[in-house]
Amino acid sequence: MAKKNIKKDAKESEKSSEKDNKINESEKLEEKIEKESNNEKKQEVSEGISLTKSQESQAKFIFIIMAVLIGAVFLTYWIVLESKKFDCAGTTWQKELFGDIPIYTTMISGYGANSMPMNFKMVVRNNPKDLKVPIEGEIKYQKNSPVYFSINISSGINMCAPVGGTIALVSFGQFMSGMGFELITGVTTKNESELYKRPFITCDENPTKSRSTTIILTPGDESKIVQSRTNLNCYTLYVKECEMLEVMEKFEVATLSGFTGRGSC
Repeated sequence: MAKKNIKKDAKESEKSSEKDNKINESEKLEEKIEKESNNEKKQEVSEGISLTKSQESQAKFIFIIMAVLIGAVFLTYWIVLESKKFDCAGTTWQKELFGDIPIYTTMISGYGANSMPMNFKMVVRNNPKDLKVPIEGEIKYQKNSPVYFSINISSGINMCAPVGGTIALVSFGQFMSGMGFELITGVTTKNESELYKRPFITCDENPTKSRSTTIILTPGDESKIVQSRTNLNCYTLYVKECEMLEVMEKFEVATLSGFTGRGSC
């Protein structure tokens, strides 16, 4: 009887041992699965972190490239803009476009002929450095007195094409006003004076020729600017083949040179 009980206990012990082994194996399997799962999660987190760092690096690279490109655009624009600037008559000029028309501009500031502050944008159609109109004499203005501007209308000079005629006259008027001059227009013959009700003005016929600057506009065989020998306050602007714009812009630039004291271009 005792032997049977011993055998029975042995069998039960074996079964219990087998059961324990199965439990242990199951626990080990679960632990293994859990470890593998944890490892996979760690790997995913690691990969996610690596991906985020990679995306950040790419974003930084893109921003750097964009910044370089924008900087290059502004630098190119600045270089192009600066390349269009040049010095002439004591001021800095630059080439611009008025629509499709190239123009040259400079800012004038300081005190004008009437000792009042002036600040305006001077505009010319021709490059001041390319104006080859000769000047005989020295252009100076009498202070605190008007400037007389007389046109030889009988010659038809005022009938030049708009660019050579009307635009030149309008631009000259704007320049003189900007510089602070009082401009009085007249004509060069008595008949025109009576016809147009304008003052009769020449280098020798001027109400105040001894203390006023006089400018005469008339055709000539050569485009040039000449100071009168008998009246040093009078200047004749000779215009050949309607080169009025070139002659008058040259006179404007020479006037500017006199004010800045920097000489011609």
